Amino acid sequence: MVRGRLRELMAGIEGTIFTIGFAGPESLADSAGGHFPPTIDLDRAELPLAASKRDAVALVARSVADLRRAATMRALLPSSKRLFVGVTEMGVSHRPKTVHLPDAAEWDALRSLHVQRGPGTGWFVEAATDRAAPLGELIAAVVATAAEPTAPVAPLVGLADPGATQWSPGAHAVVVPPGTGDGTSPFPASDLLVRTETATAAPEREGAVAVIDRPGPDGPLEELTADELPPVDELAVNPIGFTNDAEAGTAVLRYDGANWTAAAPDAAMVRLPSDGAVTDADITRLRPFASVAIDWNSHPGSVAAVRAVAGLAAAGVPLTCRNPSPDWAGALGTELRDRIDGADPETFDDTVQRQLHSIAVRRIALRDHSRYARWSALRAANGLPAATPAVTALLCTRRPEFLEFAIGQIDGQRHRNLEIVLVLHGLSADLPEVKRAIGRTDLPVAVVEVAGSTVFGDALNAGVRAAGGDFIAKFDDDDWYGPHHLDDLLSASRYSGADLVGNLAELVHLEPLRTTVYRFGVNERRSRHVSGGTMLIRRGTIADLGGFRPLPSAIDVALLQSLLAARGRIYRMHGLGYVLSRRAEGHTWAQPPGEFLAQAKRQWPGVNLGEAVSTDAPFPS
Repeated sequence: MVRGRLRELMAGIEGTIFTIGFAGPESLADSAGGHFPPTIDLDRAELPLAASKRDAVALVARSVADLRRAATMRALLPSSKRLFVGVTEMGVSHRPKTVHLPDAAEWDALRSLHVQRGPGTGWFVEAATDRAAPLGELIAAVVATAAEPTAPVAPLVGLADPGATQWSPGAHAVVVPPGTGDGTSPFPASDLLVRTETATAAPEREGAVAVIDRPGPDGPLEELTADELPPVDELAVNPIGFTNDAEAGTAVLRYDGANWTAAAPDAAMVRLPSDGAVTDADITRLRPFASVAIDWNSHPGSVAAVRAVAGLAAAGVPLTCRNPSPDWAGALGTELRDRIDGADPETFDDTVQRQLHSIAVRRIALRDHSRYARWSALRAANGLPAATPAVTALLCTRRPEFLEFAIGQIDGQRHRNLEIVLVLHGLSADLPEVKRAIGRTDLPVAVVEVAGSTVFGDALNAGVRAAGGDFIAKFDDDDWYGPHHLDDLLSASRYSGADLVGNLAELVHLEPLRTTVYRFGVNERRSRHVSGGTMLIRRGTIADLGGFRPLPSAIDVALLQSLLAARGRIYRMHGLGYVLSRRAEGHTWAQPPGEFLAQAKRQWPGVNLGEAVSTDAPFPS
């Protein structure tokens, strides 16, 4: 579909097509054959690109990950009155419904903007203007529309060569061609310059920026650290679309002399990029497999090989090993290697065990190998403030007997840039239960007292006004939260680009029966609903919405509705770090235990689910 429309656009005119992410320009040719205008492969192009006026210019990327790399080259691409941006393999979760162009004079002359997806995985946007407009800006608009949360622009990242685009894809970095500037400008093109071994020359910026040299895909592995491994672009390669239902069995990941390939009987082979830059298109092909077993012995070792495994892990592909990971894979980190080496694929027939393994692997990989992780480390190394977000845990209660348990759940979080805002709804801070609970945590606690007659929504708003965190995480006083709950929410907020993240109550503890049930849930996707006790939202976003509505109940549903009405995005992550408590009475959501049992796919006595949710603290009876 993309190729066909591109052929029509370029028929009989002078045009230029830029490609990225393909094995070569010939990858654009389809079975019908035919002639294309001059094609420039951005993965192999000489910089700077030769500027020329054309009747039409186009960019075709194989995947969204490749499109995001092209966005770093936006300043090098030409302008034209007819522009085309296409992606041949765009997954459902990445498809923009429209494209929001920048509010700039160049686009005042826009005549038409057309977005279309094909019957398969193709997608394109086509623009026509009365005056020439920049192709690079159209690319950046598509990238930002799909998912590009606000990110720190300091340090401004410069990239010295096409290979360096792997280090900071998206709209917050820019390729700086050789010979740019003389190092004396008070406003240099970048603050940090990443250069790989593929660079033919360094931009002349001595003394103006820090130059960071990193190995290319065929670089040496000796003493390679995680910080030297190209990062995973988590806005393209992430757990979105993970499925609990695996239709296929185990695929084996082997090296064929040029690429990692994943193959299984009666399934199409998946060939990963030779530079190790796993894309969203590759992950989509691997989703049906129950697991992927790495044949480490088939590979001689390379930076690309290690990077590809990090990308698969970050996407939550259930990875196992046919043989133990070699020493040359050390840049993955001991924790990730041990998780993969120790996995038993025979246990993956159990949906919960397979999902728990996927969650553990993706959590480590996103923490250690994402773009966010790499640039957080670089910021710290260059004396800039840490990027770790501050979180306010918002807890509102009428029940003093629940306080010690509830604050213990918050105190057990691994994320420690954390404060607690405790809203006492009709309670006094002088109660011994309040003082005892606060004394059990080293976290800062702000106590807010509101009258018992205050409606629930306004009581929560009093807590919001006292919050100082970048994010507000809502906690309920009688539910269980695993130690990674906040870290997983923060990670999901980054890779989804959503305004609010949370999960569904897949795990429910039925207190009258002393039984925990697992309700099969669909997660890791955009949604219209999450459980109120799991919501994480930016403090600025909830302020823009006017806070919680002044209602006595259903305030969580009302907040979600307000956000959707404001065109906000909600994301539902995995549900295996949270257990909803159901007692015999006292819930606004009335549903008898028998109905939960009827929905259950699995059930356990008690509530301890090991690494998912471990509840050593006693629950009040």
